[in-house]
Amino acid sequence: MKFLQSRINSFARFTEPFVLPLAQQGLVLVEGKNLDSPAFDSNGASKSLLFEAVTWSVTNKMIRYGDARLGAEEVTYNGNEADVTTDFESARGMFRVQRRRRGNSHRVSVLASEDRGATWLPLHGVTPDVGAIGEDIARLLGFDYTTLR
Repeated sequence: MKFLQSRINSFARFTEPFVLPLAQQGLVLVEGKNLDSPAFDSNGASKSLLFEAVTWSVTNKMIRYGDARLGAEEVTYNGNEADVTTDFESARGMFRVQRRRRGNSHRVSVLASEDRGATWLPLHGVTPDVGAIGEDIARLLGFDYTTLR
């Protein structure tokens, strides 16, 4: 299984959209600078939040909260919705998980591509139930949330 990229449109303190390339990166060093409180140097610079966004998009969980059920306040910030899309490839194909959360509204979709990401179509046979879709995604990934924590 390989993570290919994550598009973080907004998630917690990330309110400006960006793409996090993950394919063929090798060992990655993440460095940060806290611009809100320079006295803290890199503490609180949201380095861990990069990994939390990817984890949340594919598992609906955040490592810092463990198995606790997440409310909107954990993944949204200042009225923005949480919106993260992660692409990955496994032995079963290439897939995209789109997860969005605003208040009590929570949507997740799983898409598949048969042409290396040029076209994405809804994956059939995946439950539409946001609470149960995690098992379907874990089967596609080849592992579940416990592997990421």
